[in-house]
Parts: sequence; C-alpha cells; structure tokens
Amino acid sequence: MVVKFKSTVLIIGANGFLGQNIAYYLEYMADVHILKYTKENDFNDLFTMIASADFIFHFAGENRNTNKESFDKNNVKLTEKVI
Repeated sequence: MVVKFKSTVLIIGANGFLGQNIAYYLEYMADVHILKYTKENDFNDLFTMIASADFIFHFAGENRNTNKESFDKNNVKLTEKVI
C-alpha cells in the first residue's frame, strides 16, 4: 500500500547517502514536494526552506573532519540553526 501525502519535505544533507536515498524513496513512493538543502546553500536558504516545510529530515553532518572549527560549523552550528 502506498501512502500519498500532499506535503513539503525538507531534506538537510540531501547529497549524502541517507539524504539521497530518502529523496529517491519519497519521490518514488509519495506525492510530496521536496526541498533539498546541501553544502552549496547558505543559511538564509535554510531559514526560507524551514518556513515552508511540513516535515524535516536532518541528515547533514561530517564524521571525518579533523578541523574542529569546520566540524563544529557543519555539525553543531547547523543543528542549532535548524532547531
């Protein structure tokens, strides 16, 4: 059984493994509008996308970064802004 939605979904980290796969699944299985937030976007894009999203999947993050400032920006700060 396929469940149909008429919603807007924001995928943060849409270019990563989880983001790409959930986007593919939702595009294939559900009637949703998908917004994709990636590293190429800036924080202003994020706020605009969040305001129009009904659901948010937050899959963004780095796990192999040795630069603490970059790690904090891409993991901690991004999550704080989403919240």
